[in-house]
Amino acid sequence: AHDRLDLVHDVRVGEIDRAVRSFSVSHEQVGNFLVVRTSQGSAQAFCVLLDRQGWPEIVGTIAGDDTILVIARTAEDIASVVRKLNASTEEENQ
Repeated sequence: AHDRLDLVHDVRVGEIDRAVRSFSVSHEQVGNFLVVRTSQGSAQAFCVLLDRQGWPEIVGTIAGDDTILVIARTAEDIASVVRKLNASTEEENQ
């Protein structure tokens, strides 16, 4: 069972990495919220992938056409989400 969980985690990490590179244009932290801008029409698909990550920092998400609102309990939780999203783009640039 442990190997299966590791595999599921690896798939999820790869999934969000690809989504950040493909859909995410920019993001901005506002208190305990994160506003993520995507390419037009991509917010809902990106939001589904973000929700699938099961990150405990995220309380909920709302997606429009090209914008996602990520809600956390604290600004520190959102800062953690930002670090995770940034890590996805930094890995590609190295």
